[in-house]
Amino acid sequence: ITGQSLDSYVEGQIYQPLGLTQTVYNPLQKGFSKNQIAATELQGNTRGGRLEFENVRTMVLQGQVHDEKAFYALGGVAGHAG
Repeated sequence: ITGQSLDSYVEGQIYQPLGLTQTVYNPLQKGFSKNQIAATELQGNTRGGRLEFENVRTMVLQGQVHDEKAFYALGGVAGHAG
């Protein structure tokens, strides 16, 4: 309807009017550094080392959406994960 991407719309129409200056999608791509962001997983998407597949993220997840579908298929921007 707006012609905007989900992240642009939500950040401009919801987060900014509320004064939420540090709430964004893909913060590492928007000028934030890892030391500003809490880690969400210590071993990536391996479920504590139990899963292994091609391109699985094994590093500490920090500044990336945890949800695999949002990360791999939707570029880190999805309404169901954040």
